[in-house]
Amino acid sequence: MARLLTIMFYRKRRHESNLVQRGAAPPCQFMQLRHVRPKPLL
Repeated sequence: MARLLTIMFYRKRRHESNLVQRGAAPPCQFMQLRHVRPKPLL
């Protein structure tokens, strides 16, 4: 279960980085999103 959440988290982060490379999202907002870490469930 935790592994699935981790995969989904990294997939979401990769999607956000793609948006930043296209210029769709401001880099400062992306930096804030990057520093968010998934909270461990265990």
